[in-house]
Amino acid sequence: MSAKFDYIFQNGKILDGAGNAPVTADLGVRNGVSAALGNLENSESSHWEDVRGKMLSPGFIDVHTHDDNAVLKSQDSLPKIS
Repeated sequence: MSAKFDYIFQNGKILDGAGNAPVTADLGVRNGVSAALGNLENSESSHWEDVRGKMLSPGFIDVHTHDDNAVLKSQDSLPKIS
């Protein structure tokens, strides 16, 4: 049985944030969370997007800012993760 995702981004260049060379793969998203990475051509999804030539950085959040008090003022930290 194939996996079911809300979104599948196909053929993206995946950056892992560790300095490794990008790899071309598909990214499956379920319930707003990166759920699978690799060849997802046999999977089911409500939405498919071919992102060939574009970079994807699943799970990467740049936390370097100069507003460290923002997390104390906004506990959901939406400005930090948007």
